[in-house]
Amino acid sequence: MNKQELALPDTARMLHVCGDRVCVGFKKEYAMVRMRDGVLATVCQTGRSAAPVAARLPEKQVLLLRDNIGVFAYYDAKATGRPGVTFSEAPLAVAYRFPFVLAALPRCLELRGVGGAAGLAQQLPARGV
Repeated sequence: MNKQELALPDTARMLHVCGDRVCVGFKKEYAMVRMRDGVLATVCQTGRSAAPVAARLPEKQVLLLRDNIGVFAYYDAKATGRPGVTFSEAPLAVAYRFPFVLAALPRCLELRGVGGAAGLAQQLPARGV
């Protein structure tokens, strides 16, 4: 097996394997790193949130959180053109299950629709998420 190290410009705070790339969340930005040659493409900024948060989606897409807004991008680091998902505050974690995004917020869980089901579907109070 061929082992190779990839040099990154900053400390990775979040990783998601996305096909032949790795989605890396740094302190100030998200990037897609191609594993075969280490080429890094910046996707977007992370915002003021304490930690980068992302979720993999079907069709080679990823949802990246900038504060309280979810931004959709393809694995090649290009924007999808889909409207973003807005949460009531910055999520601590997100998960995707068609056609919803479940977000863990500091005081509640939010279920938001994407695509044709866009909007708030449900908000459940929860402490210590």
